Amino acid sequence: MVRLSEAVVRRHGHGGGSGAAPGLRRRENDEAAQVEEDMDRIVERVQSVERFLIATRQQQGKILGMEGKCEPKSVHKVDQAVEDWITDRTEVMDGFTLFRNLQSSVLIPTGVSTVDSLLRGGLRECQITEIFGASPSGKTQLCHSIASSSACLGFEVKYITTNGTFSPERLITLSRHALKDLAHADMDASLAQLLTHVHVMHVHDTMSLVSTLQELEKECELATKQGRGVPKVVIVDSAAGLMSCDVGAAAHFGKFLINYLSSALRRLCTRFQIALVMTNRQVKYSGVSDVQAALGETWSAQVDVRLHLVMFTDSEVQGEENPGAGAAPGGRYCRAKLAKASTMACGGEAWMHLSVSDGIVGLDPPVDTQHLKEVTL
Repeated sequence: MVRLSEAVVRRHGHGGGSGAAPGLRRRENDEAAQVEEDMDRIVERVQSVERFLIATRQQQGKILGMEGKCEPKSVHKVDQAVEDWITDRTEVMDGFTLFRNLQSSVLIPTGVSTVDSLLRGGLRECQITEIFGASPSGKTQLCHSIASSSACLGFEVKYITTNGTFSPERLITLSRHALKDLAHADMDASLAQLLTHVHVMHVHDTMSLVSTLQELEKECELATKQGRGVPKVVIVDSAAGLMSCDVGAAAHFGKFLINYLSSALRRLCTRFQIALVMTNRQVKYSGVSDVQAALGETWSAQVDVRLHLVMFTDSEVQGEENPGAGAAPGGRYCRAKLAKASTMACGGEAWMHLSVSDGIVGLDPPVDTQHLKEVTL
C-alpha cells in the first residue's frame, strides 16, 4: 500500500491577495485553514492511496466519520493531489527510446503457431497485451499456453489469477505437448523443472491486486540490484471482474483506479522488460454494432496489443468436415482477431483447435464456416 500522506503535497499560505479587503482576506484564510485541517483528517483516517481511490463519496464519509462535515474543497484537493501524484509516477519515453526498446525486445512465443504468426513472432517485452472475449472463448486456455511456452524456454512466469481458473493439470498437459515438440528426452525431469518456473498468485479484490503488483515491482527492483533475474512474463487473469464493480461505482474514482493500475502495470513492464498479458471481458453497448473490451476507453488507451477471441463448436465432427488442416475430430475452435496493435496492421486472424487431450493446436483458416456455431452463455 502507498500511504496517502506520500501523495498529498499541500501548499500552505492560501491567504488572499494583498489588494483584498481585510474581512475578505480573513474569510479566505479561515476557509483555507479549515480545508487544511480537513485534509489532515482525511490523510490520517484514510491512510492509503488505494483506499481513497476505491471509496465512493458516500463511503468516504463513513470512513472519515465526518459525513456532512468535511468541506467539498478538501476532498477535491486530495483528489487533485492524488491525480498529480499518479501522473508524476507515469514513465514517459521519447520516440527514439520506444523504437530502441522495440528493436531489442525479446519475442516470447504463445505456444500456438498461428497466434505467433499473427503477432509476428509472439509477445513483446515492454508491452501490455490484452486478450478479451466472451465466457468461454479460450482466454484462460491461451494464458496457460503462454505460461507453458515461456517456462519451456526457461523464462520465469508470474501468473496472477483473480477468478480461481488456474489449473495445474491444464498447465501440465500443455507443457507435455510443448516438451514433446522440443524433443526433450527425459519428459518427467523436464516437466518438473519447467513447473518451477511458473509462480501462481491468487487475489480476490482490487486492493489485493494493487498490493500484489506493488510487491512484484519491489521484488523485481531488489532482484535487479542483486543481479538476479526477473520474471519475463506476467499474466493477470482477469482484472476486469475485480475492477468492473469499482469502476462502475463512480466514474471519477473509476478513472482514478484505472489510471493507477495502468501506471503500475506500465512501470512494471517497461522498467524490467516484461511481457504483460491481461484478460478482459467483452461488452456490447447500445447503438454500437461490434462488441468491445470492457472497462471503457480510459483502459483501452493503456493496451498495446489487443486480441479478440471467439469460440465455436463444430456441428459436423466427422474428421474431414472440421475446419482447418490438422484438426482432430471434436473439441472447440477459437478465432483470434488482432483488434489493436501499435507495430502491425490490425484485422488479421488466427485459428486454433482446443481440446482437453491435445491442448491448443494452431489451424489453417477454415474454408467453410457454415457448420460453425459461436459459443455463448
